[in-house]
Amino acid sequence: MGKRELTLFDCVMLGVGSALGPEIFLLLGLAGSLAGTQAVLSIAIAFALALLVGLCYAELATAIPTSGEDYVFARRAFKGMLPFIIGWIVWFGNIVYAAFNAIAVAYFLKIILPVPVGLTAISFVAVSGLLIYLGMSTLKRVQNVMVAGLVVLLAVFVYSSVSLGDWAYLSGIIGGDWRATFSTAALLFIAFIGFEDIVSVSSEVVEPKKTLPLAI
Repeated sequence: MGKRELTLFDCVMLGVGSALGPEIFLLLGLAGSLAGTQAVLSIAIAFALALLVGLCYAELATAIPTSGEDYVFARRAFKGMLPFIIGWIVWFGNIVYAAFNAIAVAYFLKIILPVPVGLTAISFVAVSGLLIYLGMSTLKRVQNVMVAGLVVLLAVFVYSSVSLGDWAYLSGIIGGDWRATFSTAALLFIAFIGFEDIVSVSSEVVEPKKTLPLAI
């Protein structure tokens, strides 16, 4: 096993970066179009569900502080084909999630620069792979800088919404289509799964039994 390099701060930044990726800005707009003003409730419901799942991850990560996350947890709890199936589901889900983020980044850049979406998304994946190849030391430094930028961007976004938004719209937050509210909450759940990425790098974390639950 290589040297453990990720501190509590690095793990927190990893989780925040996963939750504040470009998908959060795209999903908020989509949530508004699906649930209207009740999208605020959808966000709260998604957060509550993610909090419960995150607490489970914190407990499991403390008991089994090793990389592999869902597959390892399932292998410890079950026998037969189930852990194998879960591992493949997680693997496929990670591919879809990475593709979603790459395309989201490409569309954001297209707003600023006249770049082709497909080529930009492929370039983003290639650069990400290069950072992983260069090692954890380089990766965590780049990650921390990018996450800090995302936090600033989100802060500006929230400030603009609070100062310029029309709060009268919130008067219709109760009494809308609850089916759309809960289905939108299920969609928004993806914006709160940063804790899963923290667990996936357990083998790189300093004092994982102490650091992982605190970071989550």
